[in-house]
Order: sequence, then structure tokens, then C-alpha cells
Amino acid sequence: MFTMANKIYKLKIEEVHKDEYFIAIHSTLEAYQLAYYVNKQNKILLKRKKDFIAEKKKGSFSLFEWKDLYSELRCHLISNKFIHESSNSESNSNSLFEFPERNEVYLIPEFKGADFFIKSTHFEILKAIKIQLNNFSMVMTAYNVYPNNKTRMNLIFD
Repeated sequence: MFTMANKIYKLKIEEVHKDEYFIAIHSTLEAYQLAYYVNKQNKILLKRKKDFIAEKKKGSFSLFEWKDLYSELRCHLISNKFIHESSNSESNSNSLFEFPERNEVYLIPEFKGADFFIKSTHFEILKAIKIQLNNFSMVMTAYNVYPNNKTRMNLIFD
């Protein structure tokens, strides 16, 4: 009589590390205006997503995303600044006029001058976007950013 030995199959799961590339953008445009321009000039379609909420920083940041249906390519456009205004009558009690208290919160404090970031898993797409943005009169500058590991944790939107 035959006895079959039990075979054990082991599945090794490795986390695939995808390189991510970033550009910082200095502009006075609103996020939707910048997304419109990027969509118009490039073959991507950034769509509005639910605001990215950074609980530790107590702010929400505008987020746009594009996913290529046929590959793993992705792009994210996110604002770097959140301005919180509150009317605090106690702090303005000595003033004739009531001014709202304004607090600015930055997603990436190391880049306070940047108004937006674009993150992509494909360097060539980001390179083309950067060239287009630097030719746009409403964008002061767009440049490559190489964030450290701590900063990368702020930029996980999935």
C-alpha cells in the first residue's frame, strides 16, 4: 500500500518597494486650477479625492489622484498648506475690529515655501510635468525633491 507524503508549500511574500519621485511647486493657484493645468498639458487625468487628513498636524490637505488603468503608474497632487481660521474674541478683546486667528499648518514643514507636491511612481511622467509647470506663468518654480524617510511617511495617501 502506498502512503503519500504530505508536501508543504511555502509562500514567501516580499514587499515590493516602488520608487517614488517628488516635485515641489511654488504657485498662487488653487489646487483645482493646478490640477486642471496639469491635466490639460499632460496625458493624465488627476481626479479630486477626499481631502488627506493629517491628524497629528490637525489639518486637511487637498488631494488629487491619477491611476493608469493598464499599469501601476500613479500620480498624486497634494497641497502643502492648510490655513485654519477661527474667530477667537478673547484674544482680540483689545482691538476695535474682530480679526480671525489664522494658523498655517504644513504637511511637510521642511518645505514651507512649497505650496504643492506631486508624487509619482514614474520618473518620466514627473519630468514632463515639471517642464510644463516651469513654462507656466502662474507657477513660480517646480523642482525635484528628495524627501527623507520621516517625510515619506507623511506622503502615503493609499
